[in-house]
Amino acid sequence: MDGGKTGLPTVTPEALRRRGRASVKPRIAPIARPPSLTEVAADRLRTLIIEGELPFGRSLSEQQLAALLRVSKTPVREALAQLKAEGLVLIQPHKGTFVFTPDLDEVTPLCEHWATLASSALRFAMDREPEELAASITEALAALQAAREAGDARGAIRAEMEAYAAPFRHCSNPYLVEAQRLIASRIMAMRMHAGRSDDSLDAVYRQVEEFAAEVRSGAAEAAVERLNARIGRVAALLKAVLLTAASRDEAGEGRTVGTTNVAFLMSVLQGEQLLALAQDVCAFMI
Repeated sequence: MDGGKTGLPTVTPEALRRRGRASVKPRIAPIARPPSLTEVAADRLRTLIIEGELPFGRSLSEQQLAALLRVSKTPVREALAQLKAEGLVLIQPHKGTFVFTPDLDEVTPLCEHWATLASSALRFAMDREPEELAASITEALAALQAAREAGDARGAIRAEMEAYAAPFRHCSNPYLVEAQRLIASRIMAMRMHAGRSDDSLDAVYRQVEEFAAEVRSGAAEAAVERLNARIGRVAALLKAVLLTAASRDEAGEGRTVGTTNVAFLMSVLQGEQLLALAQDVCAFMI
């Protein structure tokens, strides 16, 4: 460039503009997309079902729900379709929409599916994001400790289920995550409906604490074994609760319990599970 008498290079206006464009890097954070009305409605209704505010078998009116949520019927209709995919509602043509009712026959296959997904997610998460997984389980353990100290059984259920769901957040496999999403809410609703734990809060805390220790130490198969054992106990608990409800209904008609129910109880609960989890059922039968 011609520096003229000064001997300095001449900087043209165009060069300044190019330099400015190259050096200026706007620090603008991206705008997070707000949730749609359908997502908000689905989240609210999901919570109401899980917490029992909308009980099993309850008829759901789009118009009433729209008025409750203060939205139009369109996002409510779309939200109900989403919850149908998650197994939380039943949409029956010409009859209406209803909160699902748990079926005793579905407990075993549902929990087997849960165990299969959870085992794979746990192995992947311990291999791919072990530190993040351990941190998530430790966070859930802290929430469980708080619920334990407060004697909050429902809060303890939420925290325990959160600990066992942590592997899905860190497995780096979207197909596993999606498969779990389609059953998680149904399982959680059934678990919350049970309203009690088959173990004391101290025992539940120790189980999650040992699970967290196995994850931190890299003992994948021991952690998988513990997770599967816990899912098995949850399945047995859900069966016992459903059998209690069925026995109560039958007893209400004649206060007698047929041998078929007793035989079925013996078939689904085994060993220590039968002794520990059938107490409520047997007490009611007497």
